Amino acid sequence: MSLFGHVEDEGLARTGALNGAWKKISGPGTVTFADPGTARTRAPFSAPGSYQLELSASDSERDSRVAVTVVVKPAPDQ
Repeated sequence: MSLFGHVEDEGLARTGALNGAWKKISGPGTVTFADPGTARTRAPFSAPGSYQLELSASDSERDSRVAVTVVVKPAPDQ
């Protein structure tokens, strides 16, 4: 699954680079982020169910985070 987050600097003076990071908050299986340090990444899920993920961003002066729910459905019977 592709995750399309967006991280943007507010334009105020800052002392550090803008960094984003994905992490799993909850869910029945594992999530392996291809690149957890970017807003847009791929993430396979190991099991069906409801997952809470969080995208955080920081420019070393301000921090922000948003939680999203991803529902992974079971594979159809073949």
